[in-house]
Amino acid sequence: MKNTKKTSAKGGRPSKFDGPSTRITLTLPDSTLAKLAGIGPDRAKSIVKAVDAALDAGDADGSNSPPAPVRKLPFGPGESILCLADNSLLRSIPWLSLVEIGPGRHVIALDDEITVEKFEIALGDLLDEPPAGTREEEIVAVRALLDMVRAPRRRNVLRTKSLLVVPAR
Repeated sequence: MKNTKKTSAKGGRPSKFDGPSTRITLTLPDSTLAKLAGIGPDRAKSIVKAVDAALDAGDADGSNSPPAPVRKLPFGPGESILCLADNSLLRSIPWLSLVEIGPGRHVIALDDEITVEKFEIALGDLLDEPPAGTREEEIVAVRALLDMVRAPRRRNVLRTKSLLVVPAR
């Protein structure tokens, strides 16, 4: 049931959130409910805060502005790494891995022999001929990624660092 007004037509309780909302019923584990209680006494607001914190989107009051397609995460003094949602276009590059660091948050890992120039060319190639049926938000993310890589690469300030990869067992 969509709620688009501050109060119901019958003078009911005011809405908890600024934007449209939908009433849902769900079952959650007791351990999750205990964690939500640690965020705040109102479960709905606690869920919104937890999702916003996990996904870097919106405000705690429930208003959701879409997250940037590619975000910078601080990495070291004066440095950032790039973070983005899962992307099938990028996954089509055989020497690139998207490493999930949180829900909907991935960082890019390149095979050791891949140069930043080769990475930039591959991004441009994806934009030149995206496969049929590619979602627009994935194209927008690749375009944003290319823009964030191109300028520092031209200034010769873009660099890579290695990840330590160990066997799963």
